[in-house]
Amino acid sequence: MIDKISYELVKYISQNVSFVDKWAGLVRPLRKKVQTADKVFPVAINTPTNCDLSDYMALVPDRDKKSIVYVEMITQPTIDTDKSYKFMSAQLRLVVWYNLDLITSGSYISEDVLADQILDWIPRRLPDASFIGVKQVHFLITGLVYGTDIVSQYTYNEIKTQFATHPYGIFGVNLDVWYVSTHCQTPVDVSGTCITGKGGVTISDLYPATNYAMPDGEYLSTPEGEFMVEET
Repeated sequence: MIDKISYELVKYISQNVSFVDKWAGLVRPLRKKVQTADKVFPVAINTPTNCDLSDYMALVPDRDKKSIVYVEMITQPTIDTDKSYKFMSAQLRLVVWYNLDLITSGSYISEDVLADQILDWIPRRLPDASFIGVKQVHFLITGLVYGTDIVSQYTYNEIKTQFATHPYGIFGVNLDVWYVSTHCQTPVDVSGTCITGKGGVTISDLYPATNYAMPDGEYLSTPEGEFMVEET
C-alpha cells in the first residue's frame, strides 16, 4: 500500500507545482550491468494500461527535464492491530532533483524557494476515495535535507556530471505517514491476462526503443533524453 500512497502523494504535488516534470511514486534500486560495470539507479514500476510492456521507469537526473520527483521508503511499515483494523506507519522521503536551466532559464534562485513550493503542496491527508481497503492516510513533514548524500546509494558520477551543481540541485523532504487498513482489500485476480512483470529486465524495459545505443561516457542516451550515470 505504500506504493499506492506514494503514487497518490506525488500525483497530487505534480498537479499543483508547475516545475514538477518527470515523476513517479515509490522507487527501488535496480542493479544492472552497463557495458562492463554494475550500476545502481532508482526505478519505479509503471502502472500499465492496455498491457503496456514498459514495466520500469528510471528516475535519474536528466538534463532534458525540469525536475525528477519520486518517493523512497526510509523505514519499513510498522503494524498495530485490533479486531477490526490494522494501524500502519512508515517513514518516507520525497526526493526532488531540479534543473534551473529549464525552470528559470538558468537564473539562480535559492533551492529553498523550490522546496517551499513543494512543502506548501504536501497534503496533511489524502482522500479516502483514492484507496480501496485503506483510509485516513496522513502525512507529517519531519525534515528537509539537501545534497548528494540523498542519492549516495546510486552510481552517479558527481565529478563528471555535476548533477547537483548549479544549474542543477537536489533536496529531499522527510515524511512520517500513517494510515488504517480496513481488511477490505480487493482480492487479487489470478486470471488476468495482462502480464506486467518479466524476470529479466533489459534497458528497453526502462525506455521502450528500438536500436537502443549506449555510448561511452557518463550519459546513456534514451528516447526521453539523457541521464547521468557513472563512467567506467
